[in-house]
Order: sequence, then C-alpha cells, then structure tokens
Amino acid sequence: MARKNPDRKEQLPFIQLGTEDLSKKVVSVVDYAENFRKRAGFKIKSGGARYINGLRAYVGTAEARKLELGKVRIKFALIFYEDKVYHILGAAKPEEYETVENKFDNTILSFKALSRAEVE
Repeated sequence: MARKNPDRKEQLPFIQLGTEDLSKKVVSVVDYAENFRKRAGFKIKSGGARYINGLRAYVGTAEARKLELGKVRIKFALIFYEDKVYHILGAAKPEEYETVENKFDNTILSFKALSRAEVE
C-alpha cells in the first residue's frame, strides 16, 4: 500500500480516478451509488442512472465537509464495465465549482471502452 506524504496537502480543484472489482456480482447502479456515498461520506444533492458511451453509470453531484479541505462540491460518476466500477470524482470549493464543472463533465463523458485497435 502506498503511503501518503504527510507534508502534501490536497489542493482544490482536483479530479480523482479509482476502480473497484465487483467480482462478477450483479449490482444495481442506484444501490451501488448509495453504498459509495456512505463509504465516501458525502451527501448526494442530485443524480441518477444513465449511460455513458453505452456503459451503465450513475452521475451525480454531492457536497462534503473534509477536515483538511473544508466544504467541497463534488461531481462524480460511477461507470460499470465488465466486472469493475470506475469512479471519477471532481471536487472544488463551492465558490469555484461553476468554473470547473464543465471540465468535470468533459472528463466523465470521455470515458469509454477501448476498441481492440486502441488496446493494441
């Protein structure tokens, strides 16, 4: 496991990517989003199930108060592909959110399954 640098401070805005292995479990998008919210410790303000480039997804906005960051607004996507869920999370201070939301959206909407030619 990688250790965090204790001298490094998180800076806003940022985009974070992650994955989770579902181990072939069939999970509803909405149920997964609720479980993700509980684990992440934020409050979903809006969101819903949709498709992004043909892949099942949940896209939403949320708010959280993080000790080291203060209050943050979040745009997140949970994208299902094969037996994994890909997490894309963009966070910014509330007063900066509108200026970066488009970048968060563009990052989320760029997610797609790679073709065989792109893999090779």
